[in-house]
Amino acid sequence: MKLKNSTGGVFVVLLLFFFPIGDLVEFPIATDSSNQWDPAIYGNIVVWVDLRNSSKDIYGYNLFTRQEFPITTDPDGRYYLAIYENIVVWIGGDWELCIYNLSTSEERDITISELGKWDTAIYRDIIIWEDHRDGTADIYGFNLSLSKEFKVTTSEDNERTPAIYGDIVVWQDERNGKNDIYGCNLSTLEEFRITMDPSNQEDPAIYENIIVWQDERNGNWDIYGYNLSTSEEFPITTDTSDQHDPTIWGDVIVWSDERNGKPDIYGYNLYTEEEFQITSNPSRQSEPAIYGNIVVWEDYRNGAFNRDIYGFNFSESQEFQITKDPDDQRDPAIYEDMIVWTDGRDSEGYGHISGCNLSTLEEFQISKISESLEYPAIYRDFVVWSDRRNGNWDIYGYSLSTSEEFQVTSDQSFQYRPAIFENIIVWEDKRNGNYDIYGYDLSTGKEFQITTDGNDQYNPAIYQDIIVWTDERNHNQDIYGYNLLTLKEFRITANPNDQSDPAIYGNIVVWEDWRNGNDDIYGYNLSTGEEFQITVDSNRQYDPEIYENIVIWVDERSGDCDIYGYDLFIQKELPLTANPNDQFDPAIYGNIVVWRDWRNGNDDIYGYNISIAFPKPQLPPTTLTTPSFFSLFLYVNLALIIIIIIAALIWKSKKQEKKPLYINAKTTKKLREEKGKLYERFKRGQILEKEYNILIGEIDRKIRESENQDELNQKNKIYNLPKKI
Repeated sequence: MKLKNSTGGVFVVLLLFFFPIGDLVEFPIATDSSNQWDPAIYGNIVVWVDLRNSSKDIYGYNLFTRQEFPITTDPDGRYYLAIYENIVVWIGGDWELCIYNLSTSEERDITISELGKWDTAIYRDIIIWEDHRDGTADIYGFNLSLSKEFKVTTSEDNERTPAIYGDIVVWQDERNGKNDIYGCNLSTLEEFRITMDPSNQEDPAIYENIIVWQDERNGNWDIYGYNLSTSEEFPITTDTSDQHDPTIWGDVIVWSDERNGKPDIYGYNLYTEEEFQITSNPSRQSEPAIYGNIVVWEDYRNGAFNRDIYGFNFSESQEFQITKDPDDQRDPAIYEDMIVWTDGRDSEGYGHISGCNLSTLEEFQISKISESLEYPAIYRDFVVWSDRRNGNWDIYGYSLSTSEEFQVTSDQSFQYRPAIFENIIVWEDKRNGNYDIYGYDLSTGKEFQITTDGNDQYNPAIYQDIIVWTDERNHNQDIYGYNLLTLKEFRITANPNDQSDPAIYGNIVVWEDWRNGNDDIYGYNLSTGEEFQITVDSNRQYDPEIYENIVIWVDERSGDCDIYGYDLFIQKELPLTANPNDQFDPAIYGNIVVWRDWRNGNDDIYGYNISIAFPKPQLPPTTLTTPSFFSLFLYVNLALIIIIIIAALIWKSKKQEKKPLYINAKTTKKLREEKGKLYERFKRGQILEKEYNILIGEIDRKIRESENQDELNQKNKIYNLPKKI
């Protein structure tokens, strides 16, 4: 289940959905001796109400630069603030709705009713709030794009504490004589009831399909939830003390909890179904807000009359900047702890190939010429790239161990976009008047042609003996492949729409696909022949890459370009970046994702460690069904060794007239315990049904063998058991 928050939160260049609680740390954000309260968070910006100037001002803190800044300084009062992207909203001292743009530093008031307003919330260009102009509390909204105000609720009773995500607004509603949770779909203007229990339900929050609230049905305040997609209600907390003020982002719900005799901040992970304590300071912590892996709250540890803002980082999995030069760096590629990229510093255009060792954080230069260098790729000791030093595009390479550069292609036409695996380099080549795929074997020094069709083939990718590419022979873009071991070409996609830019790892090929009227990410399993869809969002997803069970791509669902990921094992999608600027050209190896990033006004290379966001699966990734020559050699020798060992054991058994082994009851019991544990993992979604069935079948086979052997032993009256079983 994937969830979101409505009114804002925190994202600090870090993202997390699965996390261990242990060595993680709290940190102070605002500790001025006066009061700071009502925090809200979005991206790397935390905002709050601040009394340091003897008036209620709005201050902010950038979690990335660790700098505090004032937003307002005039003596007017401010209340009920919220934040989304660059927009901060609040209610002013004269009940006016105020808007502040962090990027332009411009503040403006929206002149509407001067009667009481409370509890603002914002999502994209829609602001909502509680409004008392009609004599009761109603929910009103304002569309920033249209500069138009609108009324959300129509009941004559009180509606309070609104929250919003997407087109859905939720609130607490008194029309039934007590507080219920209601909602409204802004796109259809349809209102709907969410809670039916006769007790009070209050203070809702929403993220995607999940709504949470505080609930009094058990005689104390608990946290409950509701899934809009399944129409199912579910309890989150069951402790007999009070839990209140819930908020949600992703799979994580946080709230204020009084089980320890004073308010602490607690959390719950909907994916792992685990509850956890966030704060343990003996003073009071309350009013939490969450975004990404950062929780912020009001904190009284520095004095009973001094509220400060503190935060908590769930994860040690961090985003990090790799290049900081003011010129452009782009086209990153990665292998193990080496990252390489095209670099624009000290040259006109892109005249460098540069690299960085993640273990030492040392940056180094690979090649520098006056002409352009583009699209580096790396495998083990070798870096290859497209090079225009000879007046046309050629493929060049570099050995990291010997520091020697070498030319791969010398044809006078166009060779571009290389990819490399072990000793094989492949690229797109125009020497025949159209784009073909060519290859080069570093071990033999021989070049060879892969495709011969008269149409264009380009964007090759390679893993082991399989090469894949984009192919236009059918008058649209399809994905084709070639097996270097069997020398056979094969077609992967047959949909009449365009499929392009493939990537491959093991037996999985992924690509961007236009069949739904926008770019989606699709995949294909070479061993089963099954095609599958990975992304379903109506916006563009493109430039996929894959490593083991993780697929990454560029995603435009947030209105800019972000990097997203998908775990094929647990079938879960996650955003990896949330910076409001663009991130492109992702690459992945192991736990590290790297990309080109525009947040500093130029192209930089950033990275992200996904080891916590996507935990390593228990089962190893599948590999190609067609092994390489080296793999075949190993398999044949291993088989010969096994045959020799079995023959020796049979000869020894006959010579010594050994009785058959007795498989005792403990073996069967242990196998049944393993079967139970495997079922629990399957029930929690940690392994796929296909893999679960295979493993269960293997365990059942071993149980049958154990039980059959016991029966045989009893029939043959084998009683020579060891003294201790």
